[in-house]
Amino acid sequence: MTSSAMNRTSLDDLAALNAELAALVRARIPLEPELRRLAPQLPKRAGALANRLAERMESGSDLATAMEAERDQLPEVYRAVMIAGLESGDPTAALEDVAESAGRLAGLRQTTGLALVMPVAVVIVASVLLSVLLQTTFKNIAWIAPDTLGPYQAAAQDPWLRWVLAVLVPLLAIVVPCVWWWRSRAAVGWAASRWGVLGWIPGGRRLHRLTSSATFAEVLRMMVASGAPLDRSLTTAAQSCANRRFRRAGLALAEHSRGGGDLADRNNVLVAKHSQQLPPQVRVALRHCGHQDVFASSLAQAASSYQARAAALSSALSDYIPALLTLGVAGTVTAAYTIGLLWPYTVMLYTLSHALWQ
Repeated sequence: MTSSAMNRTSLDDLAALNAELAALVRARIPLEPELRRLAPQLPKRAGALANRLAERMESGSDLATAMEAERDQLPEVYRAVMIAGLESGDPTAALEDVAESAGRLAGLRQTTGLALVMPVAVVIVASVLLSVLLQTTFKNIAWIAPDTLGPYQAAAQDPWLRWVLAVLVPLLAIVVPCVWWWRSRAAVGWAASRWGVLGWIPGGRRLHRLTSSATFAEVLRMMVASGAPLDRSLTTAAQSCANRRFRRAGLALAEHSRGGGDLADRNNVLVAKHSQQLPPQVRVALRHCGHQDVFASSLAQAASSYQARAAALSSALSDYIPALLTLGVAGTVTAAYTIGLLWPYTVMLYTLSHALWQ
């Protein structure tokens, strides 16, 4: 793995840096000295990034140029959102939008990581206990009920199965979550079009879609409110969006607008086709693209709505994910272990009691 990949800013680092940048920009405080002052208080990678940004800005670069120079350390979507905010003259909104998104996803990752502790422990204990029971209890009981207990005795005598249950399963139960935890630290996982290693989390894809919808609507609003041409606004919004479907539709509509097409024309087949791929509220707002004030207001409402829904979903997931993982993984393993243990034990007792009764 390359050094740049290993040093790439994590979700936690990005959330911490964004929160500080948003506060500084909102207060209109010069960034260079404050970034240097805050660097020691940030996580290691976030502090190093803050120092590098300060150095570049002290050398004469603006924030957009400094961030572009850090392209190997920052996700493409994040840079696009920031540059859009700076170009539109409203960097605070861009920073706050990204800070909220990164913070929610970092929280989702932490919640999921903690929720995995119990299922992992249950899998390890169940696997080791089953291996011990095969060796100590089920190894010599086939004579009681050969038809039913014979497979258990055969399994107990299989050295490969013993190794799998005692070593391989516990090892995988530890290594797989650890690898996922390490890989999910990279902020590129948040910005990836395919949602990356966080996509398997229940509700994660929906949260990704809502976050992408909010980003698309907010960036488009910023560009429209600044007076940028519609094709340029759509292109920037598409490049700032991590959702592949939204990105393709935005770029296609931008090209159509650049060629003189009317995006408010509902009868145009191309406009109708690509508009259907956009977030619903953005699609409605595009019908007013000929009136800048109404268009910008509609986009602001869309961005606010999607942000609120994403925040509500994130809060709900933090409550439900531990229960879902515990019931789904730990519950399934416990049920399988219990049935696997009680079935031969029940058969054994039934056979012995039946024999004694006779």
